[in-house]
Amino acid sequence: MPTAAVTMLEWTPEFAVHVPEIDREHQFLFGIVNHLHEAMLAGQGAETLGTFLAELAKYTIYHFANEEKTMVAAHYPEMLAHVEQHEGLRRRVSEVKVRFERGEIALTIELMLFLSDWLRNHVTVTDRRLGNYIQVEQSFTAYLDKARSPGPAHRKHIRAYGATVRGG
Repeated sequence: MPTAAVTMLEWTPEFAVHVPEIDREHQFLFGIVNHLHEAMLAGQGAETLGTFLAELAKYTIYHFANEEKTMVAAHYPEMLAHVEQHEGLRRRVSEVKVRFERGEIALTIELMLFLSDWLRNHVTVTDRRLGNYIQVEQSFTAYLDKARSPGPAHRKHIRAYGATVRGG
């Protein structure tokens, strides 16, 4: 009888930062980690670690670049601290790749624990702050856009006021 797969990182609404592109990318990252976890449970963690590390390195570069572009576009005031966290993970993945290449295979469990903790914390704290900032910025921008382009009733009052000021 087959057993149900055990998920290391299950995507739930608590992980949403409410920026659709970032949320989709986070879900994909969770999937990468879960894939290694499944391989590990099947006794294939050591065999798949090289492929996993390459995929993780490639995808984090892509994801972090997108997040960092988003931060620049939003003039995010906490960008430097956020990018430092990204750099920390990049360094850690590079270190793990070196250890893997030296034949230190037992690091699969260590890597799983590190990645799941790092992702949970980074997404629910650091990325959530970014998501909140972007939501506030978008709301404020929408408010300003609405204020800059008044509706028909407001335009009628502006024209009436202009006619009064011009004396006509």
